[in-house]
Amino acid sequence: AYLNLIEGQLAFAFSNQLNVADQAGGETRKLEITPEMQGVSTPHSSWPPDIEVLDTASLSDTLGEEDWIKIRIPKTSYCENYDGNTDVIFEGWVPAYDPDGEISVWYSPRGC
Repeated sequence: AYLNLIEGQLAFAFSNQLNVADQAGGETRKLEITPEMQGVSTPHSSWPPDIEVLDTASLSDTLGEEDWIKIRIPKTSYCENYDGNTDVIFEGWVPAYDPDGEISVWYSPRGC
């Protein structure tokens, strides 16, 4: 399933505007990530924020209804210019699916 595929992966968000929460199932707020926040000076037009998937949680028995992903957004892009910096922009939870039912996080099996 989707959550099993992404768990433990270096991944990317499908949008630079994420609904984030401090805990799975918690109240969400908008967080906008800009390329400059990850040290990317010349992003391509579809630049996605790099993230690390730390954990996943299903809060319901209904597939996809209450699925959450714990993420870490590094201050340094893993794919652009990673320098080992461990500072983070955000660490917390995002709903696995956006309000339109689209997944919020994916990974590239081939890497960057």
